[in-house]
Amino acid sequence: MGAVALIDTGGQGLRVGVTSRALLRMRFLPVLLGLEAASFVHARKGGEADLYIGWGRRRSGLRALDLAERAGGAPLLLLEDGFLRSVRPGAEPALSMAVDDAGIYYDAAAPSRLERLVADCAGDAALSARAAEFAARLRANRISKYNDHDDAAGAEILTRIRDDARLVIDQTAGDASIAGAGRMRDGSGPCWRPPSTRPRAARWW
Repeated sequence: MGAVALIDTGGQGLRVGVTSRALLRMRFLPVLLGLEAASFVHARKGGEADLYIGWGRRRSGLRALDLAERAGGAPLLLLEDGFLRSVRPGAEPALSMAVDDAGIYYDAAAPSRLERLVADCAGDAALSARAAEFAARLRANRISKYNDHDDAAGAEILTRIRDDARLVIDQTAGDASIAGAGRMRDGSGPCWRPPSTRPRAARWW
């Protein structure tokens, strides 16, 4: 029985092996996954759970994958912060989570459930219209993954940007998505350098 089928049972009589103590401390996790009737335990070895859960492609996710394989291909769920996470990054708990039984969305080395859903829904006019409406609502309400931006401060910054400035979009050092995208750069150095004709060009990260 796959992970999705297990979730459909509500978790009655199931042992869920969680490889992250941080995940175990999330009291809302059983409700989020629809497994209120299951028993959640800290997984240390294969064969002690019916379903394994870990964080994406981080250490706990890789550990969950290893334990699931040792258990003969037991069902597996990988979790990650959702695309609408919180007001501020870091300390605040995530308000949404990505739950994937195939991979994780930022890992290009293997397909994810999200990737498959997108492919399966390609050409569906109704779903495409719904997605476009949802995207429009996000833009209209200025909602992002993190939402602690200050419009007044942003406007003031814009007045100080020179004509030769370059906006550099980068990722946090050591983030799993860097390796997941097939890039080896660890974020410890700049990914962009000013052209030789403008060596003092301002950079905004």
